[in-house]
Amino acid sequence: MPMDGARDDNGNADGRRAVLVVDDEDDIRETLAEILEIAGYSVDTATSGLDGLARLGARDYHAVISDVSMPGMNGMEFYRHLARGNTALETRFVLVTGDSLGGAVRQFLDETGVPCIEKPFAPDEVRRVLAARLGPPR
Repeated sequence: MPMDGARDDNGNADGRRAVLVVDDEDDIRETLAEILEIAGYSVDTATSGLDGLARLGARDYHAVISDVSMPGMNGMEFYRHLARGNTALETRFVLVTGDSLGGAVRQFLDETGVPCIEKPFAPDEVRRVLAARLGPPR
């Protein structure tokens, strides 16, 4: 664990893995953040894909969880932007959706291998899917 104000490679003073949660719905975003914080992750949140991209430019993250349907930039577009600048996060990206998995979303998931958690989700499912992408929290 870093001491005397030192931070790990991802800007964490406490050594926990950093996760960015991107969702335009306050309740969902806050619930995901709470689930992950209780599990031992350091969590930042963003309200849109554009906000998420700005946060990615300011800090390194171990993983990203994003809603599929958001105004302005949906989760698939957010992933594509992220993948252009941070290929390491491509394999540590998770989508969340409350919609049925239609053709475009299903095709995207099949092409990218990105896992998708469907709402309503159970806390155990969120932790399990993230741990499968990232490993258990430190």
